[in-house]
Amino acid sequence: MAAENEAAEGLLRKRIRAFEDVIDADQLPFQPGEGFLASPTLHMCLYANVLYLIFSWFTEILLLQPRYEKMDQKYKILTQGIVTYFTVTDIIRLYLGTAGNQGKRRLLILFLALTVLLLLSSSSLVLARVTAQLSPVESNLFLAAALLQGFELILGGLALKNMQAKMKKEQEEREQAEREAAAAQ
Repeated sequence: MAAENEAAEGLLRKRIRAFEDVIDADQLPFQPGEGFLASPTLHMCLYANVLYLIFSWFTEILLLQPRYEKMDQKYKILTQGIVTYFTVTDIIRLYLGTAGNQGKRRLLILFLALTVLLLLSSSSLVLARVTAQLSPVESNLFLAAALLQGFELILGGLALKNMQAKMKKEQEEREQAEREAAAAQ
């Protein structure tokens, strides 16, 4: 039994060495650290939000269509402005979140600020439209968007915290290397 385990272990080691010979770490298309994601969970949440944005945008347009024809001209312009504002803000927010999650701290901070702004403006819009009798579908769309954005806000904060910890660790390593270089001279 022990001889069989040793033979299987030896065979496994040979296959691992053969695999290491085929794939050299220096020949990989990306090096560890280059494709740094502060939070893979945030990244997946952003992708889900992109799909949700497309779905919710089309749904909102379809729900507004019957009401739009009955609106006054000033309300039509106001509705177009609000839909445009939310669409453009969400697209910019998702871009900043994706770019910021890849190690660009300032963009991640902008993403968090824009998320808070979008959450506040959408919640105030929902509160203002309560008297306008939102349909259950519209209420659920706003609720789902608020939940996604709230989750992204939490994940973005954690990603920012991880990024700052990584930057602090790198700074300490550089300072240690400088001290060692000064001591060697």
